[in-house]
Amino acid sequence: TIDPPVTQRTPQFAYHTIKVTFRRANLPALLNFYDELTKQAPYLNLESMALQTDRAAAGALNVTLQVSATQIVKPGS
Repeated sequence: TIDPPVTQRTPQFAYHTIKVTFRRANLPALLNFYDELTKQAPYLNLESMALQTDRAAAGALNVTLQVSATQIVKPGS
């Protein structure tokens, strides 16, 4: 799931954050997602990660990521 974004603004920047949750994901899929995310650096950043094993599904993980992006704000917008 992806929660709605939260945006903080200054006169020069907009700082956006979202929370992304994966349930019953496998480790290779999560590593692929992380690899794709790092290709977007410095535009996207992984701020935090919470990882738990899923007791009901062997080898599955429940993961919550907080991802951020910084945007330059044009004067007058």
